[in-house]
Amino acid sequence: MFPEGIPACGTDALRFTMLAYMVQSSINLDVKRVVGYKEFCNKIWNVNKFAHFNFPEGFEANPAGVASM
Repeated sequence: MFPEGIPACGTDALRFTMLAYMVQSSINLDVKRVVGYKEFCNKIWNVNKFAHFNFPEGFEANPAGVASM
């Protein structure tokens, strides 16, 4: 079924996948879905890293959120 092996995805991708399956009555784990969540987690990580390095020194987020701006 997996001639090249199962790709390494990490625990965060597996957690996201299992959370997505919680609304279903039965779980038929699909490796492609886990890989998709791995790519999603990677995008979230890259957005966080980009924001961290591009905010000015001493940046403080607005505690009331974006809606109050």
